[in-house]
Amino acid sequence: MILLPGDKLNNKNIYSYDINDEFFSKYILLSNDNIKYNKIFGYYIPKIGDVVISKVIDVLSNGWLLDINSPYLGFLQLKNVVQKDIDHNKIYTYGDYILTEITKITKNMMINLNLKNRKKLNNGLIISIDPIKLPRLIGKNSSMINMIKEKLNIKIITGKNGRLYLSGDYANIIKAYNVIKFIMKNSYKKGLTEKINEII
Repeated sequence: MILLPGDKLNNKNIYSYDINDEFFSKYILLSNDNIKYNKIFGYYIPKIGDVVISKVIDVLSNGWLLDINSPYLGFLQLKNVVQKDIDHNKIYTYGDYILTEITKITKNMMINLNLKNRKKLNNGLIISIDPIKLPRLIGKNSSMINMIKEKLNIKIITGKNGRLYLSGDYANIIKAYNVIKFIMKNSYKKGLTEKINEII
């Protein structure tokens, strides 16, 4: 049996969150008996206040529909971006990436967002990682990610939804991308910060 994010579980476990003493899945899980669970994929579960990197997937009359790297869609209202009566396709259009903050989650799981920065994140590299492993990439007191940025002289913007925006010299962006892949594959190992310091 495959369980989707938000599906009810029979017990509390490392893959669950609880609401009113009931347990729900954070991820896509595989279970034979609805008692023991295995994670298939990690997905981002939205929370109010989270800063996320969003992708525009549709332009509506009153705003933009956004992919937030989650089973749920996000919505950015036009009135929260501009007050003038202009063609908002000229502001953001399909495929644009933007930095947003979750402000409201409705009962039917529509995620409302506001802009954190009006600038598009289109002039660098967008990559996605397992959101659960994001703290490992950032490191204690941001030690890991700051080391990558400083040693490679690039800019990295992180979204709680597991999306990253890398900008700077192209060769260094590729190096950073490979370093991040290495961290994701070895996130469970001790001494990872020291190892990354050696290979950069």
